[in-house]
Amino acid sequence: YDTKRNKSFLIRDRIGIAPLFYCQDDGVVYFASEIKSILATGSVSAKLNMDAFFDFIHLWSALAPETLFAGINQVSPGCYIEIDHNGVTEKRYWDFDFDPADEQILDDAIDELDQLLSDAVKIRLRADVPVAAYLSGGLDSTIILSYLTRQGADLETFSLTFDDEQLNEESFQSEVVKHFSTRHHSFCANYQL
Repeated sequence: YDTKRNKSFLIRDRIGIAPLFYCQDDGVVYFASEIKSILATGSVSAKLNMDAFFDFIHLWSALAPETLFAGINQVSPGCYIEIDHNGVTEKRYWDFDFDPADEQILDDAIDELDQLLSDAVKIRLRADVPVAAYLSGGLDSTIILSYLTRQGADLETFSLTFDDEQLNEESFQSEVVKHFSTRHHSFCANYQL
């Protein structure tokens, strides 16, 4: 809280590792590092934010400043919010700085990325239980699955499908399953608004 400017600041780390949530209710701003703390205030109910849910299904995350809960926002990574008598304003204080002069030779960058992905997948295969993978049919899950099979993982894959053709990616999922010959399980997730 800045007493001279009569403002409060909520600041999130640059990359967004630590969560920071808030909601506004009748001139009061509640904030916490966990949504359940905000729900405990009783100022907002645990109602699903459908727009954020659609993002979650496709991207595995609600896009900041949205959350899966209607009325609860998150401070975006590399941003802060100012709270004063005018309300809440989000401002960016940091972003990635990319200088093309620092660019690695493409082949070196590809080799480094390949090694990093291979190592990341190998670490996650260390488990006392069978390993499974979620398969959306998109690039991310398909690339991860290619590294898993390259490492010799014998795994099952799981997918969600939808009756709504705008959301359904079953054809892409089927193509990937056929290519990698996984033991696949598909579940239809229908919803009612």
